Amino acid sequence: MHGLVKTSQEGVNYLMAGKPGTHTMGWLRADKVVRRSFGLNPAVLLAQLAQQAAAEEMRKTLDSIDEKLDDVRRHQRDEVLARLRGSEHAIKDGLDLLESEGDARTMWGKVAGANRSILSVQEQTLLALDAIAQRLEQSKNAKERAKNAEKAAADIGVHLAVLAKCFELLEEFGAIELEYVHRTAPESSAGHRRGLDQARIRRREVASARTGAIMERMALTGEDLNRKVLVHFLSAPRVVNALNESGELIEQFHRSLGVDTSKRSLEKISWMTAVQSAEQWRASVPGAGAAMDLSNQVMDSVARETNSREVRQRVVQALPWKSDPERERRP
Repeated sequence: MHGLVKTSQEGVNYLMAGKPGTHTMGWLRADKVVRRSFGLNPAVLLAQLAQQAAAEEMRKTLDSIDEKLDDVRRHQRDEVLARLRGSEHAIKDGLDLLESEGDARTMWGKVAGANRSILSVQEQTLLALDAIAQRLEQSKNAKERAKNAEKAAADIGVHLAVLAKCFELLEEFGAIELEYVHRTAPESSAGHRRGLDQARIRRREVASARTGAIMERMALTGEDLNRKVLVHFLSAPRVVNALNESGELIEQFHRSLGVDTSKRSLEKISWMTAVQSAEQWRASVPGAGAAMDLSNQVMDSVARETNSREVRQRVVQALPWKSDPERERRP
C-alpha cells in the first residue's frame, strides 16, 4: 500500500495497492472501512485496507470462476464450501462488530478458531491439486494421459473456486484479528501486523507454487498430445481446449494473488493439418506397418466425422501410406 488519496467527495478516499507500473497496481476505494479507531495509526489502517481489498479481489475471482463451472461442478464446489459456512457466518458477524466498533472481546469471541477450519479446507484443496498433477505425471500411456488431462481440466475450476473462498475468508479474519490486537494490546500491533503479513505472503507463495506446478504439468501434457494428434485425432483438440481454459483460470487466480505468471497457450492442431505433417507421423508410429494401421484408423475417423467425398480425397492424398481401399470407397 502506498497511502491514502483524498477526493472531493466527503468521506471517500483511495489508496494505491500493488507495485507501481505493473498489472497488480490498482486504486482501491476506502470509504467503507472503519476509520475512527484507526485514526491515530495509519499503518494499521493501511494493513486492514490491504486485507479487505484482497478479500474483494478473491470474491471477483470466485465469481469469474463460477461462470465457467457446469451444474455438476458447482454442486461439487458447494459440498466443499458447506464445510466453511460456520466460519463464514462467524467472520461476517465479526466484521459487523468491527464496522460498528462493538466490543473487541465479543468480536474476537465470535471468530476465534474459525481460521483453523479454513486452513484445513485450504490444505486439503491444495493436496487435491497435487494429486491431479501426480495423475498427469504418472499416466501409463498417451490414452490414459489424455483421459486424465480432460478430467483435470474439469476439476481444477472447482478447486480454484474453493481456494479463492478460503483466501477471501482468511483476509477478512486477518482484518478482525488485527483490530482485536490493536484495541486490546496496541503496543503489540506493529509486530502482530508484520507477522500477519509474513503469514499471508507464505500462504500465497505456497498456493502459487502448487497451482503453478499443475499449470506446467498440463502444458507438458497438452504438448505431448499435440505431437501425436494422429493417435488422438478425436480427443486431442477437445483436451487441448480444456487445458487452455484451465490454464487461464489458474493464471487469473495467480493475478488475484498478485503473482505474475506466463501461461503457455497450447495450439489446437486439426487432424487435417496433422495428416499432412511428417513430424506427426514420425511421432505417432514406429514403422510402415503401424503407419498402415494408423492410416486405416484415420480413414475410419473421417468416415464418422464427415460425408464429404472431397474431404476424404484430400485426406487420402495426404496419407504417406495408402489405407485399405475399401475404407476409401465407403459411401
